Amino acid sequence: MGELTFREQRRLRITRLADEFGLGTWPDEKADDWFAQYLTRYEAAWQTYHDVTPALAAEPRHLRLGVITNGDADQQRRKLQHVGLTGLLQQATISSEAGAAKPDARIFWMACSGLQLQPSQVVYVGDRLQTDAEAAIAAGLHGIWLDRRDTTSVTSVPRIRTLTELAPLLGPA
Repeated sequence: MGELTFREQRRLRITRLADEFGLGTWPDEKADDWFAQYLTRYEAAWQTYHDVTPALAAEPRHLRLGVITNGDADQQRRKLQHVGLTGLLQQATISSEAGAAKPDARIFWMACSGLQLQPSQVVYVGDRLQTDAEAAIAAGLHGIWLDRRDTTSVTSVPRIRTLTELAPLLGPA
């Protein structure tokens, strides 16, 4: 009791936002329509960083490429398809299907299992230091932090600022 569905949460956020901006009280139907229009624009704007596709396409074919993502499986799969990555990936491990989300070690282990690799055989690159790189290391993988913002954070975790810097860290084939 007292819990809202995802749709009810979304409606509540939208109607509160409309009220805060002085747009009046919105009925559920108006909130749903606004969200549908927002979602269409949001999905149309999905894109990768400029270095993603070239870096993945340049990787030797003997590497098994996968992705771990927190979120709704349907949306994440549509996103991967929209940006053209599905053909480059052997595995997509998505939290809503996995029953665990980063930084939980179980999601990393599930991804390794899906690739038929032991965690010690896997390099995981992620853009969040704690949730991705450090969590991967804690799960037994080799974690690399993709620090696109070039922060001044001090860490012992290997760090790259662009995916073009990844190949030298992986070593020879």
